[in-house]
Amino acid sequence: MIRWMLAFSLGCVAASQAAVITLTNHGFELGNVSGWSTSGDVSAAGTTVINSWTVGPTGSYMAILSSTDGGGSSVASLESFFGVTTGLLSGGLPPGSATNGSGIYQDFSGNAGDTVTMYWAYVATDYNPFNDPAFAVVTGPGVEQLTVLASIWNGGSTVGSYGATGWHAFTYVLPSAGNYRLGFGVVNTNDEIVPGYLFLDAAPGTLTGGEIPEPGTLALLGAGLAAIGLLRRR
Repeated sequence: MIRWMLAFSLGCVAASQAAVITLTNHGFELGNVSGWSTSGDVSAAGTTVINSWTVGPTGSYMAILSSTDGGGSSVASLESFFGVTTGLLSGGLPPGSATNGSGIYQDFSGNAGDTVTMYWAYVATDYNPFNDPAFAVVTGPGVEQLTVLASIWNGGSTVGSYGATGWHAFTYVLPSAGNYRLGFGVVNTNDEIVPGYLFLDAAPGTLTGGEIPEPGTLALLGAGLAAIGLLRRR
């Protein structure tokens, strides 16, 4: 009986020590990305329209990352920016040659069992076969984790050409005490234009719109995109 009570008490102590980590400027409500390190095209904004999708924050602001239209950071630069092993992004992201994009991260410390959560949404302005994935990176004591969040056709939540996800939670449970880095990014694949967008907030926002074209419209659109595809590579 005493042994059981001791085990129960220790379990309660361990549970009480677990915490939910709040990052600096967690929901970007300062109207900027202060407290975060960024690379490429990263900003804080209110409700934003991307093509036919309207994305809104839970409060007044959210972070927006774009894989950029001919700019941003190379994938090699993003690997250096996140401080991960060379080849983690270039070799670990889903099909398609990752080229350029943007990233954001924040360093923090915590104990085993603590959790950190960011909410995210993804909007694609490109089309299959361009994949343009969004991802999360966590590094810490003995940890280097790459998670694909979303893409156009392969990896994470797939949205299809010009598609979007709703808001989703990315939660990480710290396996041990120490210093950690939580990062997010989005990249182009097979070209360096027609970006994907990753939205971040401390709680789920809103996302509406985005009608899927009728089959006949898709066929006509596909013919036009074939010509555009030739032009975008010239």
